[in-house]
Amino acid sequence: WEEAYGRVINEAQISGIPALASTQGGIPEAALDGAVLLPADADTSIWTNALCEIWDDANLYAKLSQKAVESANRIELDPDYQISQHEQILERVRTDQAKFGADA
Repeated sequence: WEEAYGRVINEAQISGIPALASTQGGIPEAALDGAVLLPADADTSIWTNALCEIWDDANLYAKLSQKAVESANRIELDPDYQISQHEQILERVRTDQAKFGADA
């Protein structure tokens, strides 16, 4: 199963919580720089070491936390922006149908 997007990552990031996640599916797109990404099939020790590094290194955590907040606050995640984009798409479809008929 590949995660299509990983919304839960953005929910954590808005609180400044960096993610430790896999590179599968849409997770990298959701996480951007506010995460440590590892291959899903990486050995458990690699996952454990990455988690310990984030937990134990205050500077790394602070850097990832800031990047997480920046990632979560990007314009593409703003509901008003998303609605505006959908409205623009629907308007283009409506306009195309008016020009070319309902089969366009």
